[in-house]
Amino acid sequence: MWTSVATGVLPGVHGITDFVVRRDGERIPVTSNLRRAPAIWNLAPQLGFTNTFVNWYVTWPAEPTLGVIISDRADLPGLDQRVFPEELTALVDSVRAEVDAHAERDVARFTRQGAFFGQWRQEQWGQVRRSLRILDDVVRHDLVTLETARAVITRHQSDVTALYFRGNDNTQHLFWKYRLADRGERIASDLYPELEIDDVQALAPVVERYYDFADELLGETLAMLDPATAVLVVSDHGFLTNSERSRWFRINRLLELGDLAELAPGGGGAADSAASVVWDPVEPTIDARRILRPGGASENPARDLERAQRFLEGLRTDVGEELFVSTALGEDARGPRLAVVFARRLEGDRLVGESIDVPVSEFHAPEGHSGDHRMNGFLLAAGGPFRQGVRVNGSRAVDLAPTVLHLVGAPVALDMEGVVLTDLLSPEWLREHPVRAVDSYGLLEDDGQDAISTEADERIREELEALGYLR
Repeated sequence: MWTSVATGVLPGVHGITDFVVRRDGERIPVTSNLRRAPAIWNLAPQLGFTNTFVNWYVTWPAEPTLGVIISDRADLPGLDQRVFPEELTALVDSVRAEVDAHAERDVARFTRQGAFFGQWRQEQWGQVRRSLRILDDVVRHDLVTLETARAVITRHQSDVTALYFRGNDNTQHLFWKYRLADRGERIASDLYPELEIDDVQALAPVVERYYDFADELLGETLAMLDPATAVLVVSDHGFLTNSERSRWFRINRLLELGDLAELAPGGGGAADSAASVVWDPVEPTIDARRILRPGGASENPARDLERAQRFLEGLRTDVGEELFVSTALGEDARGPRLAVVFARRLEGDRLVGESIDVPVSEFHAPEGHSGDHRMNGFLLAAGGPFRQGVRVNGSRAVDLAPTVLHLVGAPVALDMEGVVLTDLLSPEWLREHPVRAVDSYGLLEDDGQDAISTEADERIREELEALGYLR
């Protein structure tokens, strides 16, 4: 969508149709060399306007322009062409280091936990733990975007300046259900019957408080700009309620109940390998198939794995359900192992047995993508030649590029899908600045290149999976 905003054409034309491309069974995150339509920054040199784009999606490798590109991978050290011009790379890295020097970003303020946040966070696992990590990451990421833009804009404000902040998207994907439940929405109890009251109490404010934070980011950005600047605030979509599709599994908690594993304090469900007889080396995950290994406290690996198998096969919920679809002993290159596959859905609420009575939610819980995309986003226009106090319906993502071109005095291309949003502009200004057009700005050269694979790909895929964009 953000490539459509920057080019004025639909994905079928500009070529960025997904978050990844598939090559030889691998999913490679999309890169800017795949784009076929010229973006605003490609047109700037020939049309004679300056531009600055910061953290805009699919801008790595950063392309030459009349201005500055701080790409969406500028925060990934070790990559070339993160920034154009390249001599600004050191400046960008110094800004990132300055943000990281203040590691405490007061994520607690987005919750209701206050002074208890730190201890409470250490006790979480699965979806809540991961969501809090992503919240911390995205606050940092948006601060890096803001401060990088500040470092560039205070030197010189371009004719076109664009920043992308991603936090509202991330928080709504992950924290939507808590907001619904806190407001007493019936759909919350229907879709998320396993919601913990304590989690709702703690996390209900995150979505709206991140909007408050986004307002702060916007205010800081506007303060950098010339007061006469025409401002567009854009979202690429809205949000709606989504049913959760996957599950979190924490088998080390079950092994702890059977005196087979010892959980690491504050580890979110990870086991202490040295103190465990049998353990899962992987932290809680949405992968139902788990591979268990003998731990440092095992005196007889084969016998201990058999003991773990008997224990796990004997577990039942309070309605008599088995927890596992299958269990199998075996051996691989790493040595003896026990492979188990969790049942993805359990009707019972508690795990019961001899000296065991614990909630199912301690080891088997929803993944947590409760917010999903709604087609309608929003566009706010203020300052410059924009009309005041009016509401305009029907604008589209592809209309932004031609509108921006017109604002800087450049002609729009007739082969763009988008059009100039003339209803946003004052009639007086339009009379003095009529829309001009050319047939086309053409397409970028297709040299047959594929997406560029890097060592950062796995990290990017993990981020996309955490938000539900990849399965």
